[in-house]
Amino acid sequence: LLLHFPIAVLIMAMFFLWIRDQNRMKYFSWLLLIGTNLAGITVIAGLFLATEDFEGDSIDWHKWTAVATLAMACAIYYLQYNKLPILRALAISLTLLIVLTGHFGAELTHGSNFLLAPLKNPMDDNIALEKAEVFQHLVQPILQSKCITCHNATKVKGELRLDQLTGIQKGGKSGPLFVAGEPELSLIIQRIHLPLEDEDHMPPKNKLQLSDEELEILRLWVVSGARFDQKVAELPKEEPFYQLVV
Repeated sequence: LLLHFPIAVLIMAMFFLWIRDQNRMKYFSWLLLIGTNLAGITVIAGLFLATEDFEGDSIDWHKWTAVATLAMACAIYYLQYNKLPILRALAISLTLLIVLTGHFGAELTHGSNFLLAPLKNPMDDNIALEKAEVFQHLVQPILQSKCITCHNATKVKGELRLDQLTGIQKGGKSGPLFVAGEPELSLIIQRIHLPLEDEDHMPPKNKLQLSDEELEILRLWVVSGARFDQKVAELPKEEPFYQLVV
């Protein structure tokens, strides 16, 4: 609410500059005042939050476009008695800043390809058994769809990166991500099986959770040795892992 409500209020304020109403400037002024003050609180909170587990260009763009949005809103408030064409030009600039700020914020939350990914033609997922690799074709897609939004080059939560092989092998500030052959000692398995209300449960309860099949794939991958170069065809045919994925 604190994050998104100022956006709605400021856009509503700008909207009143284009409607025909004798009281539009009064509504514009009050909405702009409320939105600007709320945006100030949001920006201050965001500047504190930006010091935690964020890296890369997206956080800088998000931070400074947010500051620019607040500055533009303040400028419009103090210039609100200027001619209408001037106010409308400033309103368009503010709206563009809000869109840019929201875009960079969404990149932090959903990844850099969140906007265009749904528009891309899906690739053929049917891979020949002799070419299929356990990590690349079974484990990595789970990490990318359920974990990478919080553990990538931009947002390195818990000092853990899951967008690159070295980060997966290294683990995070809580230790190695897995212990080969020991799922009960592996942090990744422990965290995904914690109660949903537990603050250490992964993914967080407000994120899309792993399916039962995905949970089992991760567990069996660790049981089988958590290798990164193993092919599906190399799995013993009597093992549950082979039977699950074939």
